[in-house]
Formats: sequence, C-alpha cells, structure tokens
Amino acid sequence: MVRIKREIYNQLVEWTKSEKPNEAAGYLFVDNTLFKKIITTDKSAGHFFDHDTEKLLRLVGKYGYPTSIFHSHPCAAIPSGTDRYYMQTTIPFFGCIWLIMSDRMRLRAWSINRDVWNKNEIYEIRVEIIE
Repeated sequence: MVRIKREIYNQLVEWTKSEKPNEAAGYLFVDNTLFKKIITTDKSAGHFFDHDTEKLLRLVGKYGYPTSIFHSHPCAAIPSGTDRYYMQTTIPFFGCIWLIMSDRMRLRAWSINRDVWNKNEIYEIRVEIIE
C-alpha cells in the first residue's frame, strides 16, 4: 500500500488541472511527503520524459532518490506502452513506484515484479489518501 498525505494529493490534483491538456509530471521525495513539479520541455504531446535532467540531478542531490514518479493522463490512470517501457528502467534504478493521475483525479500506483519468473510484470499497488 502507498500512503499519500491529503496535502500532497491536493498538490498533485492542482498541478494536473493546471497543466491540462498536457500531462503534468513530477517527483515525490522523502517517503512521498515532498512533491516537486517537473516542467516538460516538449509540450506538443505532453511527453513526461522530456524534461530538465539537470533539475532532477539537483533534486536527487538535495533529497535523495525519489520515492515516487508522478504524471497525469488525459484519460485512465493506467500505464501506457511508453510508461511500461520507462518503468522497467526507472523502478529498478530509483527503487520507487509510479503514480498516475486520471482525468477524473483518480490516483493509482504501479510497480513491476523484477524477478526472472515474472519478466517485469506490472502490477497495481493500493493508494490510501491519509490526513
């Protein structure tokens, strides 16, 4: 289970709404208690991974590796093919989960099994919004 404080959830909702129709993106640090927005550099299709990597490196230097990677989708909060591709590199490297916000502000969490038997199978983790 992933626990997200209501304050952080509200920040994710606000950021998602402000970036429409593009995807909103960011990283959560310190056990998901600190959210940092990422401004995508390619607004044409809301490409999450087109962002300032120098900023990410500064954030990692200051707060450590992210505990969650966040982005929004213009529809359902399920990993796209592109998400699945990048999950296979970012989850093992950072040891984090992926949070995806739907257009209806539903937040879902995803990770992968990293063993040889499951072949990086993606699975959902329950999200609990706490006070």
